[in-house]
This record gives sequence, structure tokens and C-alpha cells, in this order.
Amino acid sequence: MFWNNLYELCKANQKTPSAVVKELGISAGSITKWKNGTLPSKTTLEKLAQYFGVSREYFFADNADTEPQIKRNDLTDIELRVLSAYRMHPEMQPAVLCLLGLEADGNVCIYTAASSADKRQDEIVKMSKNDWKDIKNAPETDDTLL
Repeated sequence: MFWNNLYELCKANQKTPSAVVKELGISAGSITKWKNGTLPSKTTLEKLAQYFGVSREYFFADNADTEPQIKRNDLTDIELRVLSAYRMHPEMQPAVLCLLGLEADGNVCIYTAASSADKRQDEIVKMSKNDWKDIKNAPETDDTLL
């Protein structure tokens, strides 16, 4: 479990285990030992936890359903700007989540754009997948769109 969690953290941070141990001043031979089931010392475990911004317990938990934490200083400028814009525009958050495929409730999101003549606002509509199939297969009714 330790090795799998370490490996996933490395991958999430676009690092190799070799690069991480080198940066932390840990023996490169440790990687082979960890792959074979040996656990790191408390000191090494603490270094790894601090490096990745996780608790020591994270390495021993079943993290299959959780995403690894990413440290703020590992984010690029554009990633920080995207996060900032996401927080500043809550009205767009549902669309962003849909775009990224992060909706887990079995629904789909549809962006509806209004024509300039009808003075409506563009909007994001959430509906079930069955409702979407019905709409998608319905004949077109607005002749001005043809």
C-alpha cells in the first residue's frame, strides 16, 4: 500500500520516485526496498509527507477513490489563474464541472445559447441522460434556427 500511494503521488505531481528521493536526499536504493514491501523510517516518511503536502497516514490508507493532494507551489501560473477565476465566477462552476466530466450524479449538462433577438441569457441546463436522449431525438421545432 505504501509504494502504490507514493507512486500515485509522484505521478500526480509529474515526478518520478527517483527524482523525489534525489531531491530529498534519500538513498536511491530505498525505491527498490519500498517496491518489495519495506517501509520507510519515520524520518523518511515525514520528509515524503511534507514534500507532497499529505499526512503520514495518507501513505497507508486505501486511497483508490481519492485524488492526491497537490501542493499550491506545484501549480503553474495559469493553473492558479484558472482556480481563481473558478472561485470568482460561481455562475460558471456548473459548466466547468461538466466540461471536465466531474459531474457524478448521472446527469448531463447542456449549454443553451440564446439568439441575440430574444434577449434571453445563455444558460447551463442540467438534466437526466434519459431526458437528454428524448430532446436530442426530437424533431427541430424552431424554423428560425434552420
